Amino acid sequence: MKDILTSKIEYPRITDQGRRLLRRLHEDDDAPRYNYYCGDRLTDAGAQTVDRFAAGLRPSYTDTDFDWMPAWIEQVSEQVPFYRYRGKRQNFVDIPTCSRLDLARDISQFVPDNTELEALIVHGTSGRTARPLAIPHHPAACSSYLPLLQAMLQKYQLTLQGQTDSLAIALVCRQRQTITCATVSTWLNHSGFIKVNLNDKDQPTPGAASRYLNKYRPEIITGDPIAFTELAKVAADLRPKALLSTSAYLNPALHRQLQRDFGCPVINYYSLMESGPLAVAVDGVFYPLSADVYMEILDDRDRPVAMGEPGEITLTGGRNPYLPLLRYRTGDYATPAIDAQGERVFYDLEGRAPVVFCGADGSAINNIDITRALAAVPMARFQLHQNRDRSIIFRHRDAGQMHIRERLKALFGNVKISFTDLSDDKDKVITYSRDR
Repeated sequence: MKDILTSKIEYPRITDQGRRLLRRLHEDDDAPRYNYYCGDRLTDAGAQTVDRFAAGLRPSYTDTDFDWMPAWIEQVSEQVPFYRYRGKRQNFVDIPTCSRLDLARDISQFVPDNTELEALIVHGTSGRTARPLAIPHHPAACSSYLPLLQAMLQKYQLTLQGQTDSLAIALVCRQRQTITCATVSTWLNHSGFIKVNLNDKDQPTPGAASRYLNKYRPEIITGDPIAFTELAKVAADLRPKALLSTSAYLNPALHRQLQRDFGCPVINYYSLMESGPLAVAVDGVFYPLSADVYMEILDDRDRPVAMGEPGEITLTGGRNPYLPLLRYRTGDYATPAIDAQGERVFYDLEGRAPVVFCGADGSAINNIDITRALAAVPMARFQLHQNRDRSIIFRHRDAGQMHIRERLKALFGNVKISFTDLSDDKDKVITYSRDR
């Protein structure tokens, strides 16, 4: 702990107030058993990079905001080994796509030749649909999450101020095992950030998590629906400005229930470790957060889909100098649209390729139809699998089987539906699957 407080590598810009807050967060009698120690590693030059990025954020974007792309594509096509080996293309739509599997084969091929590596940090990600990866990252890119979170909150007329000597953000998890830490953001007024696991074995004594969170009362809380469901049991009297949910589908009924439980907006946003936050949802429609990432929706032939047609979210650009993305397929699916103000938006976000099921009469049923049918049933997560004989296995926690059965019968017709418990021990689940 002492090394972290005094380390110029971990905290090049930390103040005495920041050190005192960090010490309190770690040494409190109710502090979780933190298992990782790190700082923001943000230098003065890095902080200026974040300042410039924050100043360039605006509430909406149109196609004219992406004029930077031709020069940027020319640059990465010359400096990034993976893109250079593929060769240049005259038209953007003719550039081949890449995916997480390409990163997994050799991620070093995506690091530009001329990049200085002194600031390199590595973030692990298990992903939702592929093998774990070690993502090269930069301190300024990591701290750029903060102005993006501020931009999300602005969509709801809220602010993230990060008062000195207070806790700005709590990231809550509910997993068997995960990295947990307490740190300070020197960019956000030397305010605190904690990542805690709402798992009894991570707490020093019974009730410690509730006491700790209520003592420091974070300005905002981030996490996923599973963690928020647990948080409502552990610390329901917390009143943050907002809950920010990512990493998983947020069921509309659970969305409304969490808003009642915590008395604040529950904001759904789309983010990847490879890119950082990308879009925020308002009334079910996702709005891009920054023009430094161009988001396409593609079909399986690498061509943009028509407005109103679903396809795979594909990224170009990014704020991470160690991982420029050029037509990177995310494995997530959505439907593009242009709203009444001419803004680029998308909806029907699904975190996997669509799965087509079969009704009792042989009719095709898209998993999006199932998602909508179950929207009124509050569930943190579930799994639906269809066997070859068209029968359904539904795994869930804490939801009424009768309501689920009625909605599934209305979609599938007279098929056999069986229910089993979804184990608390399973951190990652595949929501929809079927036998081939």
